[in-house]
Amino acid sequence: MKNILIILAVASCGIGLPYPAEAFVPPNSARVAQIAALLKEKPSAPGAPISDRAVWDRLAATAGGKRILKLANEELKNKIPDCPDALYLEFSTPGNGNRTHYEKPYFNRTRMLQRLVLGECLENKGRFLPKIVECIETLCAERSWTMPAHDRNLSAFRGERMNVDLGGAHRAQELASTLAVLNGVLPPELVAKARAELERRTFAPVRRCCQAKKEKDCNPMWWFQGRANWTAVCHSCVVRAALAVIEDRNDRAIFVEGAERCVPWFLSGFTEDGYCSEGLGYWNYGWGNFLTLALAVREATDGKLDFCASEKARTVMKFGTGVLVAGCRAAPIADGGGNLDNGVLQLGHLIWPDLPMTAPATVRTPLADGFSKSSLIDFGQWDRMPKPSVADYPIRTEFPFAQMFVLRPGESDMSFRLSVKAGHNAEFHNHNDIGTYAVFIGETQLAGDPGGSEYTAKTFGAHRYEIKVINSYGHPVPVLNGCLQMPGKQFAGKVLNTEFTAARDTLTFDLRGGYGEDAAVQSLIRTFVYDRENKTVTVTDNVTFKSTGTFSVPVLTAGTLEPSDREGVYRLSVPSGKGAALSSRVEVKVEGAPWHIEKDTIPNPNRISPNRYAITLKEPVRTATVSVRYSP
Repeated sequence: MKNILIILAVASCGIGLPYPAEAFVPPNSARVAQIAALLKEKPSAPGAPISDRAVWDRLAATAGGKRILKLANEELKNKIPDCPDALYLEFSTPGNGNRTHYEKPYFNRTRMLQRLVLGECLENKGRFLPKIVECIETLCAERSWTMPAHDRNLSAFRGERMNVDLGGAHRAQELASTLAVLNGVLPPELVAKARAELERRTFAPVRRCCQAKKEKDCNPMWWFQGRANWTAVCHSCVVRAALAVIEDRNDRAIFVEGAERCVPWFLSGFTEDGYCSEGLGYWNYGWGNFLTLALAVREATDGKLDFCASEKARTVMKFGTGVLVAGCRAAPIADGGGNLDNGVLQLGHLIWPDLPMTAPATVRTPLADGFSKSSLIDFGQWDRMPKPSVADYPIRTEFPFAQMFVLRPGESDMSFRLSVKAGHNAEFHNHNDIGTYAVFIGETQLAGDPGGSEYTAKTFGAHRYEIKVINSYGHPVPVLNGCLQMPGKQFAGKVLNTEFTAARDTLTFDLRGGYGEDAAVQSLIRTFVYDRENKTVTVTDNVTFKSTGTFSVPVLTAGTLEPSDREGVYRLSVPSGKGAALSSRVEVKVEGAPWHIEKDTIPNPNRISPNRYAITLKEPVRTATVSVRYSP
């Protein structure tokens, strides 16, 4: 009955899709027929074909067009990146696990093709076509479009079973878009070969999922109805590829209907307040691809089918600005980083033109995001929309379901900003980080959560929580009796109290639930005081052990913490990226036992390796209090 209700709810146009999805939703042939009737007779891709010279000549005259043409000319000088089998196999080789050695040339191939295609469309002289043909031939000849990190058993590498993953889906979308935009220009035999590879590697396996009546029949495409970024990214790329090149609109409708069934699942991956636990970087990626999916479907159906009609979708869109501390920066929670992609805000503006944006996003540079986003923004859509509005950030934003809070002084005041989070330790791209925080001056982070690490085989395997920047050792949270926080949804924080005023915000978290029995803790209360009036941030931890225990509270920073001539007072200095370092006074107060600071630098290859200054009690205690105050 639950499945039937969901199917009935999506059987109209301009739908407000239900969520959360709780059971696999099988295909609906009647719905496929309805969608087919909405689609255009011929396949089409967003943007404009090379034959539309009025559009491309206009873009060629812009600064963005000139920039792309310069990049395309540089690609003419480059060899197509080599992706040998030996690099592919590094990830699955015991003791190696490297994924970046293969991924770098893999993605560079896609980037080269995209730039060359844009260059040819802008110039229209045929100079780029030979290299474009070479790139397409290379992609068609690749052993696997699946990235090695998503082919652990090497079944795709050996050609035993096609597995559409993030990389393969992007491969398909870029190749299909190339065929669409260069329609009538490429050699017919090459077009036939590319279409055959799209069918074999992408359309056939995903069509099988679209027509599957049971969840197990979707293997290995677990993402088909899922809650993480994969669901949006893979559906977005595959649907856009299908809309661009599949001649039979009934066949195209199969992919659209399959994606439509995924929408409730994907939206249910966000909390009711729109929070993305994967982090802002994955909101950029997953949500950005969901928006490209929604906009492509809207365009293909002349606005008659809307994947963004629900209030939940609008709420998720608002997360992108709500999580920011200043400018385009947010706390680097989980694996996702803390930098906002303005292109995603611009996509959202096409759907919700009334929502305010950050100032940089109100100015559109043509072709700034390659062809994928630009095809939805630059070809008339942006110019037809109302001028975007900019609103000052409020003094606080609350995500109560996610237990995250962003506290600000007011947009004109560049003093401290603070993000804090409780949550649980089984979130998407989870870090064991209950009680984490990040302190900023403007857009520069002074202290707190360092964010993620470089991806290897270990990152998403059984040994994930041995990585120090992922387990709680690499987060600004206490260590109790030598014990770190534990992974799992049952290990969770609790918001005990909030007191909000214009002058001061106080939040009280119970962190005891983040630790296992070995921590032997009776009570662990963390209190944040964000004082706008005095421009201070204070983090206080009160611990009570069941008998006695050791206690340590770290300050993490990309900078340095140096003692002053006063006991317990330190100077925190952090490079700002704009020349001079930013600094803060840090005052430490401890009750319960003598203490000292232990310094460690956490290795984080190819990322910032944070310095960890642990305020450590020198002897076991029954109760203790550690307070850290950041001030100008």
